Amino acid sequence: MHRRLVSERPRDWDRYLSAFLFASRDTPQSSTGYSPFELVYGHRIRGPLTFLKECWTNEGPPIDKEKGDVHRYLLEMGHRLQATCRIAKENLLKAQATSMGGFDRRAHARRLEPEDDVLIFLPDSTHKLTMAGRGPYKVLARQGAYTYQIFLEGSILFHGSSRVCR
Repeated sequence: MHRRLVSERPRDWDRYLSAFLFASRDTPQSSTGYSPFELVYGHRIRGPLTFLKECWTNEGPPIDKEKGDVHRYLLEMGHRLQATCRIAKENLLKAQATSMGGFDRRAHARRLEPEDDVLIFLPDSTHKLTMAGRGPYKVLARQGAYTYQIFLEGSILFHGSSRVCR
């Protein structure tokens, strides 16, 4: 499903990611008969569509008619969710700025020159997700602000690095 979303919406697939994740977590799997959400939390998701179905079929809890109709309730829920997402995003940006401030105090830009020795982190041969420092290798040339041409055991590698911590 994710591959299809990206292929059909290559420029803005990320805008649909939260709805995609919600739908995939709410969809019962044929092998288990339960949705991933049910298996983790022990109950079904009560999203807007479930709420509408319960209202139309009178299966859910009774709705207080004095507080408004179903349509108004769903619109208010949408506004609450948008406000919550906006506040969460603002908080996330503040936390990122604080975290980057600590990182930036210890980091400094480093400019490598031809013939400098460097270590490169390359995938480990036994574990795909493990990286191991290899080298030293020689810098052949600078290609851009943070990209270097490096001689690597009979071949040339282009490697980019924007910051180096002490």
